[in-house]
Amino acid sequence: MAERAGNGQIYPQDANLIVSFLDLNLPVPGEDLEFDAGPPVEIFEAGTGMGALTLCLARAIHGANPPVPLQLRDALCTAPYERNNLPRKVATDDDNEAPGYDTSPHALDFSEQPELAALHAGHAASRRAILHTLDVNPTSSRMAHSLVRHFRRGMYLPDVDFHVRTIRSYLSSRLSQNGGRPFLAHVILDLPESQAHADVAVEALQPGGKLVVFYPSITQILEFVVWAKDADQPLALDRVVELQTSTSGGDGGFRDGTGGRNWEVKVVNLRKAIREGQTGAAARGHVCRPKVGTLVVGGGFVAVFSRLRRQAASAAEDSSGAAAAEPASETAVSCDEDEDVSVRL
Repeated sequence: MAERAGNGQIYPQDANLIVSFLDLNLPVPGEDLEFDAGPPVEIFEAGTGMGALTLCLARAIHGANPPVPLQLRDALCTAPYERNNLPRKVATDDDNEAPGYDTSPHALDFSEQPELAALHAGHAASRRAILHTLDVNPTSSRMAHSLVRHFRRGMYLPDVDFHVRTIRSYLSSRLSQNGGRPFLAHVILDLPESQAHADVAVEALQPGGKLVVFYPSITQILEFVVWAKDADQPLALDRVVELQTSTSGGDGGFRDGTGGRNWEVKVVNLRKAIREGQTGAAARGHVCRPKVGTLVVGGGFVAVFSRLRRQAASAAEDSSGAAAAEPASETAVSCDEDEDVSVRL
């Protein structure tokens, strides 16, 4: 199943590749007592769409959670939705206090079965890994919830919390509840203009966590990299990968993901501009090129960033683009000094 055809498509194989960038290796319950005693791992996905990537993320964290009682699992597939709980319009930043936005938009009605309600609440409280998936469109969110709910009899539904909110309203409220401390292990943004919302997501992302952005166009990736640099965000660029697609089914037929291709995307200082006395943005250029020379087939682009500590980000800025704090990062979002290169797109 593809996601959000109007805004680029994420196919199952590509979704698996995106999930692999997070390197999720969570212990099963009882395997690591220190992990069990700590706070749950929370992963945030913005842009639920039809739920294809949501399913892959839920599968990756499923083993870290306790098993769902059989009675509850059967009820998750058959219980009706609570009435009048789904917002009737696209969410905005001003909807924080509106009915339906501060509760689960897809809550199931267990009012006539209090024992199931208690089981459901108890299992939710015992989770060691949680996927928060957010969409501003209530209709799309309900369709994605229905997909996850009926996939393998609701196997992954308890691992996912669905939200019909804006990124800023949801994460700002969570940060306030958490005393301003970051709480997210990883963040995935599948949005037309991720940089317009990414500042609060970076603030909520724990140091060492991954920020993954998906775009249909490589120039959109470049715009995000430039935003991260200009906004002095504590991010280090790990990689930029092209998601290729096959056309075995013809232009109007089924298209399948086939892997990824690495791209080099960075902001550099132009020696010629510096010699001419230019500074700041006027002295910068962009490198935007594939790292390998294979045929471009199509598909979208994924950029993976590592969240740095603020002092580490400053050190990266002072070290000519080398990220000093996070070993997982190879390329800092800063200017490479004295590279003589023109703007290449």
